[in-house]
Amino acid sequence: MKKKTQLRPAVLLVPSAIFIVVIILSLVIGQPFTDTLTKGFEILQYNLGWVVSLTMLLFVAFVAVVIFHPIGKIKLGGPNAKPKMSYGRTLREFVVVNWLMPCLFGFIWFAIFGGTVLYQQFYGGVDYYSIYLEKGMEAMTLEAFNSVPFAPFVKAFMLLIIAVSFITLANSMISTIASMSIKNSSENEEAPFGLKLFWGIIIAAAALVFTLAGGIDGVKMVKTFAGFPIVFLGIVMIVGFIVYMAKRPRDAAGNFEYEEVIANAPDNGEPCAPPSPTMEKLKALFHKNK
Repeated sequence: MKKKTQLRPAVLLVPSAIFIVVIILSLVIGQPFTDTLTKGFEILQYNLGWVVSLTMLLFVAFVAVVIFHPIGKIKLGGPNAKPKMSYGRTLREFVVVNWLMPCLFGFIWFAIFGGTVLYQQFYGGVDYYSIYLEKGMEAMTLEAFNSVPFAPFVKAFMLLIIAVSFITLANSMISTIASMSIKNSSENEEAPFGLKLFWGIIIAAAALVFTLAGGIDGVKMVKTFAGFPIVFLGIVMIVGFIVYMAKRPRDAAGNFEYEEVIANAPDNGEPCAPPSPTMEKLKALFHKNK
């Protein structure tokens, strides 16, 4: 018998309503709305830039702790979790694959193509800076590929990679948002197709409207401006995660143990601390009610 899908109204309605309102404002007001968001972003950038720097510092510290500390051996979802994207992987695997390897790729990418652009700018007779000022970063990037062998094939390959990366990211985000929109969702089950289609249409419509209203720069500004409050949430999450992990049980070797492994183990007679209401709510979001 097929399980009936129960929606989470707060998760489904509030974000979708915000998306729809922003889309309507972009269609009705147009360029002034994008300019307002750009101005707001500049104010945040100049007045609260220290928050971004602090977040990056905490991010680097968190990565170092996960890689070199026994905490990195903890498996997301528990010891018996089946791998699905990040779920079922250890924290160390997650950090290395999702953070360190893209950073390494970025270093190599910018070293090769950034060096090529600088060499052509100073010694090759190509004024990339003027192209950037007149046509933007995207046009300059395509022009830079004219300096490498087999330029048409390299350009086509680059566009293919961009398309694959975007589709992969969009599919993962839509699946995650759709799963969060239903009650008793399981990490091993996909959200209903209709729900994923709904979120896909909403996100695609927002991206299309922002592109038409302000071009690529409009999309960048809206994305950055809307995501800036997450900086504060990220700081709280990192601090809370470190405090939480400091209280987790360990074995004699100092390695962390899963709660379900030691749930029935004899204790030393000390009274147990009451469960955290916040952690119980978070657990209910990602696990089935038993």
